[in-house]
Amino acid sequence: SEDEGGADDDQPDDGVINSIAATVSPGENDTNNDFVEVNLGSLSGNVSEDTTGDDLGDTAIAGVELTLLDSNGDEVATTTTDEFGNYSFPDLTPGDYTVVETQPNGYFNVSEDEGGADDDQPDDGVINSIAATVSPGENDANNDFVDEQLGSISGNVKSDDDNDDAGDTNLEGVTVELLDSTGAVLESTTTDASGNYEFTELPTGEYQVRETNLPDYSDVNEFDSDDSDILDEEAELSTADNDNLIPVSLASGEDDIGNDFVDEQLGSLSGNVSEDTSEDGLGDTPIPGVTLSLLDNNGDSVTDDAGVPVTTTTDVDGNYSFLNLTPADYTVVETQPAGLSNVSENEGGADNDQPDDGVINSIAATVSPGENDANNDFVEETPVELFNVSGTVFEDTNAPDSDGIDPDDDSTIAGVTVQLFNADVDGNPTGVAISTATTDSEGLYEFTNLANGNYTVVETQPAGYNSVTDIDGTDDNQIAVTIADSDSIGNNFLEEEKLIEGTASPDVLVGTPDAEVIAGYKGQDTLTGGSGKDQFLYTETSDGVDIITDFTSGEDQIILSAIIQDELGYTGSDPIADGYVVIENYGSIGTMIQIDFDVTNELLPKDVVFLEGVSDIDPNTDLVF
Repeated sequence: SEDEGGADDDQPDDGVINSIAATVSPGENDTNNDFVEVNLGSLSGNVSEDTTGDDLGDTAIAGVELTLLDSNGDEVATTTTDEFGNYSFPDLTPGDYTVVETQPNGYFNVSEDEGGADDDQPDDGVINSIAATVSPGENDANNDFVDEQLGSISGNVKSDDDNDDAGDTNLEGVTVELLDSTGAVLESTTTDASGNYEFTELPTGEYQVRETNLPDYSDVNEFDSDDSDILDEEAELSTADNDNLIPVSLASGEDDIGNDFVDEQLGSLSGNVSEDTSEDGLGDTPIPGVTLSLLDNNGDSVTDDAGVPVTTTTDVDGNYSFLNLTPADYTVVETQPAGLSNVSENEGGADNDQPDDGVINSIAATVSPGENDANNDFVEETPVELFNVSGTVFEDTNAPDSDGIDPDDDSTIAGVTVQLFNADVDGNPTGVAISTATTDSEGLYEFTNLANGNYTVVETQPAGYNSVTDIDGTDDNQIAVTIADSDSIGNNFLEEEKLIEGTASPDVLVGTPDAEVIAGYKGQDTLTGGSGKDQFLYTETSDGVDIITDFTSGEDQIILSAIIQDELGYTGSDPIADGYVVIENYGSIGTMIQIDFDVTNELLPKDVVFLEGVSDIDPNTDLVF
């Protein structure tokens, strides 16, 4: 200041700095014309970036603009930070000032600190602003600003269309929220046509990204597909629990990408339960109130959110459905309706993805994303009483050519094929065989679980036998059977062995095109079986050495069981290996079958039968012991 302080104060201060105007009167000593000076000060600081997340400056930020305001809020000066992030306002009249930082583009404020030695104006909490008092001669330093670069969080939402838990199609319009570390929602967005979303201009911090599924969609997984980034220490793997949340730790200036969600469209599974009332195997009348349960691909019950197994019941039209199903493999299990028996179950979805596996009261189905897998139907029927048809195939052994069956004396024939046909009212077979049986060791056959109706039992003529009579008095190998609320038993067939016998003299025996048993007995016989599958019977070694002219290996047989068992008394299992049966091969000339009574070879084997022109036989099929 300057002051014209004479007693007369003849020229008051005119406001001109460093200048005092004064009027000197005659004889006057105009005094107190005084100048007062003050020592100027300065104000300085730094602007830096926090790159480590500890709220402290690490890297200088150059080119940041700062504005100095006086105590009235008027602008005093502006400056910018140098390459080291430093700034200063020199030659300041002592007083109260405020330094205002213009926030650098792409940065977010972390802190500001009035760090002068006197700390004359502690931080007032105003962002990008530091208040400071400059004392005379003071360099009020360390008025520092710390900023950090803004980052972003982005990702994608896709649908899984083929049940492989991987994203296939981008989903538009999915709501995605950004949460802070406490779970509070900071902002919300929706995915674009490419299924992408992004949150921008975010400060460093801990976040969560939360997705809201579209209607009729469920969560498959959420994961950080860019988890190789060294910044993504929080990266969630695709194997994590599905909760529609992805944690994100955002570093300064980081663009945290790849925070992806995969969803899938829910499906449904439906069908019908009905009764077959017309006996055609098809459902005619709906059955309401039938309970159905749902199993997953492990065979475990599908449960609701409370852990209760999911079940449903058919409505008045016999229909049922399971809604809002996550695409997967399922099995629908029907609780058998009381008083009814199962007819069929059919996985009839459009994809027919799991054909009927034959398991009663169970249908396996694959629900694809968005699919209503329909027509998974069960058909039931009122059970009917079922009956059996049985009989025996006898061999007429006590009185050949007899006209009747004598179960007490006739033997039975095992291994005979018998078939069952539906029949017309006259007993004639219709269609193809509905069942096939083979007589057991006692010659018995049986067909079970048959409803009332007309049937025909047809015997396949056993090789080596002629039909003598059936229980109905015919010899056509067919028996007409009518089931009328009771079993039909005793449907017997009588056969006699086709035996061509020789005499004690040498004979020439010739068979027919049918299968026969040929026994030459005594003498050296010449045997020709014909085109059938024939058996040549030998009961003792005292027979002459027969010659078979047309033996066919694999079809014809030589029966030696009586010789082996009765003459030799052999009880072993392999008379060839044990040396009792000898096969001598003479090349294209033929093969001789011999019996060796003395396996020590003191006696020569005895010839039994010569197979003319047969160079090789199969003892497993051609010889019967």
